[in-house]
Amino acid sequence: MIIRKRIILLILTIIAGSWCAFAQNEDEKPKVELPDKVLSQVVRRIVQWYFKPANQPRTVHFSENGIKSAWMPEIRNIEFVLLNDKDSNEREEGVYFFEQVEREGKTYSINFGFGHPNCDATGDPWRFRVIGNSVRLWQFRGGWGKGCGESAGPA
Repeated sequence: MIIRKRIILLILTIIAGSWCAFAQNEDEKPKVELPDKVLSQVVRRIVQWYFKPANQPRTVHFSENGIKSAWMPEIRNIEFVLLNDKDSNEREEGVYFFEQVEREGKTYSINFGFGHPNCDATGDPWRFRVIGNSVRLWQFRGGWGKGCGESAGPA
């Protein structure tokens, strides 16, 4: 009888451990690797969608996380400045940023937003597919937002 209880306890422990490990792996999204040529097209085209030539010179701050300065387009009277993670998070006004690329089947997605990359921010989701040497890019419906403000408790 004692051996039977130990076997059942052992089986339940194994099942519970496997379930916890599975739940942790589901939350972790694998990093998607794409060639610079593809990512530069995506970044350049999204930035050009939001920023048009300006009448007066202006500076726009971006988080450098996941992008390179060479990928930024040249737009009249706009200087794009890339900031490291520390400076991006400390900038009170916020920064523009791209989140990590995700893949679902043949379609990739990337979020573009403004705010504090690890805290309060809002933005738009974009989808794209790589077809040969070109990228088919479209803005996905809706928007996204995240926050890290203090909780006021239940309403």
